Amino acid sequence: MHRARLLVGLLCGLGIAGGIRPAYNVARADVPPPPGCPEVSAKGQVVRPTTPRVPIPADALITIRAEEASGTPGEKAEFVGRVQLERDGQSLSADHMDYDERDTTARARGSVVLQETGTAQFATSELELNSRSREGHSAAATYRVDRIGARGDAQRIEFAGPDLTKLFDVRYTTCPPGEDDWYLRMGELKLDTADDIGTAYHTTLEIEGLPVFYWPYLNFPISQGRKSGFLMPAAGLSDKRGFELDIPYYFNIAPNLDDTLTSRLLTKRGLQVQNEFRYLFPGTTGKLDLEYLPNDRVANDDRAAGRWLQQSRLSSRWSASIDVSAVSDKQYLDDFGNNIGVTAQTVLPQVAALTYGGPDWRFQAQAMNFQTIDPTLTSSQYPYKRLPQLILAYQDHAAPNQLHPQLYSEANYFLVDDARVTGTRLEIIPGLALPLANAYAFLTPKVGARYLGYHLDNAEDDNPAIALGYATLDSGLFFDRSTQWFGTRIKQTLEPRLFYVYVPYKNQDSLPIFDTSTPTFAFGNLFQENRFVGGDRIGDANQLTTALTARVLSGTDGHEYMHISVGRIAYLDERRVNLPPGTVDVRRSDYAGEIFGGIGQGWYAQADIQWNADDRKTERSGVYLQYHPDKYRIINVGNRYIRNDLRQFDISGTWPVFNRWGLFGRSLYSFFDERNVETNAGIQYRSCCWGARIYWSRRYSPSDVQQVSSILFEIQLIGLGHTGRHPEDPLEQGLTRYETPPPTRNLFDP
Repeated sequence: MHRARLLVGLLCGLGIAGGIRPAYNVARADVPPPPGCPEVSAKGQVVRPTTPRVPIPADALITIRAEEASGTPGEKAEFVGRVQLERDGQSLSADHMDYDERDTTARARGSVVLQETGTAQFATSELELNSRSREGHSAAATYRVDRIGARGDAQRIEFAGPDLTKLFDVRYTTCPPGEDDWYLRMGELKLDTADDIGTAYHTTLEIEGLPVFYWPYLNFPISQGRKSGFLMPAAGLSDKRGFELDIPYYFNIAPNLDDTLTSRLLTKRGLQVQNEFRYLFPGTTGKLDLEYLPNDRVANDDRAAGRWLQQSRLSSRWSASIDVSAVSDKQYLDDFGNNIGVTAQTVLPQVAALTYGGPDWRFQAQAMNFQTIDPTLTSSQYPYKRLPQLILAYQDHAAPNQLHPQLYSEANYFLVDDARVTGTRLEIIPGLALPLANAYAFLTPKVGARYLGYHLDNAEDDNPAIALGYATLDSGLFFDRSTQWFGTRIKQTLEPRLFYVYVPYKNQDSLPIFDTSTPTFAFGNLFQENRFVGGDRIGDANQLTTALTARVLSGTDGHEYMHISVGRIAYLDERRVNLPPGTVDVRRSDYAGEIFGGIGQGWYAQADIQWNADDRKTERSGVYLQYHPDKYRIINVGNRYIRNDLRQFDISGTWPVFNRWGLFGRSLYSFFDERNVETNAGIQYRSCCWGARIYWSRRYSPSDVQQVSSILFEIQLIGLGHTGRHPEDPLEQGLTRYETPPPTRNLFDP
């Protein structure tokens, strides 16, 4: 069933106050704005330089200039022709002005403009104002709020003191002059320049002349600051949740603290409460998200979720971090998540770490746990907790052609909630390298040792241990030549490389397996000292890697345009340490290769491949092509393949199609499963002062064993922020390589 999310324009009797929350994640403007549009901040507000507001002293000097003047000094005076009254940051101009010096009241007529530096400007045909107390009124007028670029008109204006202005029968917009695409029509508007708050009564939002929303009461900031208040509500329909109504309230607690509390009515499930608390202190930033749904009518149980993220810089070398996530049950993300990036998670991290990073030494202490939420995994497949993990490493950064001592050590206590083996593992890896290098070659011999020691529970051998020496020899040559391609100076390089590893064999089948596995075969893994990831196995090795890399570099600054690499391992002895246990007598590995770089104007490519020369078949590949001619146009095409296991086609992009209109979308299809994994498509509009997008998505839900669809709608009013819930950017749901242009230059780009 389709899930429709609409903006709530029906809340006529709720008395909702509107606030603007500074968003951390705002939809990217994928449609280029029309020429001359103002810059828009991440909060959805117009960015413009502002003059700080300075209170006018009560004894400020009043100066009046005019072409003609008459009257009695100290009493009344009449001024005619280009009249200009100035008083320390306040100016009043008109064609004709009567000024009573006894009570400092000015009565201006004809082309009247009141300009208050750093706050607002008012233009009318007739105005009366006490220049010291700022009390008075005007006839029908137009106005402009300088701090946010807002403007409009009113049938009557009352000036009620230095910081308060009341406008009646008002129109308010942040659209530039000549583009009245949307307006807030208000019965009354109060502008408080001391607190930078606008308060409106009986407000209707009109878009292209069509009434969309109504608020009996609304307030909002009239600067680029923040304030407490209700945010724009949202509503929708869902086959899992029924009719949905979200009403968020934003608390501006302090300049470094805020909180957003959302009441979420789900007619099929009940009333859910969501809360997001954010904080910022010197050296520390963090966020705490909580959700709670008591007595879910569908699940017949309480449902909850939470995540705590924090990063702290304790000193120049010490830092701390926290990343803790949890849900009440394994179906929570599938029931309440809206995209495959959320619902496909199998474990949730629960990690706290303390890190030291010096010039040579590195230390880290962390506690690590995971909540497994994949219902297909049994408890015997759950990952181990590390309570704690301690890492101490040393890397000598001496100059080339000198000895480099190295040390890596790690201590873990592995714990699990079943009858599996648990206990402590100590891993120590000292090493000594001698990197020899010059302009055309390098040679790095290295020797070292690996020690593994355990103290175990639930095991036949409580204290197994193993120690082995190892030796590596890394070498390479650099050949280069300078030339030109298409009038561009370039440098081509050819870089052959040999990498030899020797590790003697020792039987390790009796050692436990806490965190160890075989990594994905890729070009970068051809140069590893240990062929396992994790610390429970020391792979025996007598092997030689041969590899070749070709690069195209800028002839002026050496920046890389593209590179191509290919390599293979020759096994001189059989490998007897394996997961699962057994002997492998293959003499050569598959070929591993990768390509990355610019291939044309705006075109970029990346590919990696694992090719089996014996079977003449591809074991694994990933091919990605991106066309990115400018910041508003991106097309991505990718294909992932694992022999007998996976074949997925991925396409995504965003592209302007007409004036102010654009299309965006993504599709991920699995050929092996013969089904769509996820598809998103939408159309969006952008003018100088507002934008809108309609967004359709469809994803596969494992718990429902079917496709789940949704339709989302979003409107952004430039200067007022977003209405409706922000639909996730399809590019941000894809691979991270799609989020920004590749970090390389394009040889063919001008």
